[in-house]
Amino acid sequence: MSDDFYDQLETASEALRSALYEKTPPEDPSNIYKRSSAVVEIIDRLRQVVEVIGRDVADVQAHTIELASDDDTSASEHTKTARGQLGEVEEGLSAASVAAHKAHSSLSHLKL
Repeated sequence: MSDDFYDQLETASEALRSALYEKTPPEDPSNIYKRSSAVVEIIDRLRQVVEVIGRDVADVQAHTIELASDDDTSASEHTKTARGQLGEVEEGLSAASVAAHKAHSSLSHLKL
């Protein structure tokens, strides 16, 4: 079964991985500011992705009677745990977003 959402996330992940290996130093402070803007955007989008996955887990959780588990823990317990952990990820990303926005704002004051 095709999963376009996953495929797009995988493409985005690969693009980020490639960007990390570029290692091109910023030519001026405005480039650092632009890069920090991209970080803000990535964190905010990632938080939205986690929200979508959390909703998907909640939908699955509503239908756990139909699901099985490959260990001694029930499918219901696995989905409950996953939902809780995804909630923690959302909280962490929200805090990271606030910090990234503050850093981005601070970098707006840099000049050559």
